[in-house]
Amino acid sequence: MFVGGVILGGAAALLFAPEKGEKTRKDIKKFFEQEKEKLIDAVDDIRSEIAEGEKKVENAVKRVVRK
Repeated sequence: MFVGGVILGGAAALLFAPEKGEKTRKDIKKFFEQEKEKLIDAVDDIRSEIAEGEKKVENAVKRVVRK
C-alpha cells in the first residue's frame, strides 16, 4: 500500500512540475522504471523469505514424523 502511495505521489509531483511536456513524460517514464525495479527486488526478497520458511516448515514436519 505504501509503495502505491509513493508511486502516485511521485507521478503527481512530476505532472504538476513546471516542465515541458516531453521532459515531464521522460521523467515520469524514468520514475516508473526505477519504481518497477524496486518492486521486482522486493518481490524477489519476499520469494526468498517464503522459500526459507517452506524449508523450515518441511524440516520441522520431518522431525515430527520421525518421532
